[in-house]
Amino acid sequence: MRMIYVTLDQIGSVNDRMSFIDHNLLFDDWWHTDELIKYVADLDFKTALSYVGKYVLSDHPFIRRWGYVMLISKLGRGHAENLLPLMKDDNHYYVQMGEAWLIAELAVDEPDKIYRWMANDGMKYNINGKAIQKICDSYRISDEWKEHFKGLRKALRTRK
Repeated sequence: MRMIYVTLDQIGSVNDRMSFIDHNLLFDDWWHTDELIKYVADLDFKTALSYVGKYVLSDHPFIRRWGYVMLISKLGRGHAENLLPLMKDDNHYYVQMGEAWLIAELAVDEPDKIYRWMANDGMKYNINGKAIQKICDSYRISDEWKEHFKGLRKALRTRK
C-alpha cells in the first residue's frame, strides 16, 4: 500500500479543503478532530450546515463528533438557534464531549439562548452536565451566567 501525505495548508480554498476532508473521512478511531477546525472556520455557514447535517447522523461516532466540533470557531458563533436542534442524546463519550464543547462555545455569545434551551430541551444530563462544566471552566463567560447554569444542574439531573 502506498501512502500519500497532503497538508491541508496546500489546498487553496476553504471549500476545497472541506471537500477534501469530506471525501477522506477516516475518523474511525480519531477523537482529535479539533485539529481540523482551523481549516474550515472560514466556510460559509450555510455550506457548513449542509455537511454538519449529514455528519451528525453518521453511524461512525468520530464523524458525528466532527459534525459538532467543526462548528467550534467563528463558524458557529451567533447560530445557536440553527445548531441546538442538531444535538442528540448520543451514547458515545467522544460525541458527548464534542456536543458539550459546542454548547459551551455557543454560550459565550448567546448564554440566554443556551440557558433557555438547556432548561427546556429533552436532552439527558450526561451531555448538559458536561456542557455546564465547560461553561464554568470558560474565562469568556461571566460569573453571573456560570451561577445560572450551575443552578440548572439539579433540575437537569432529575429530568427523565
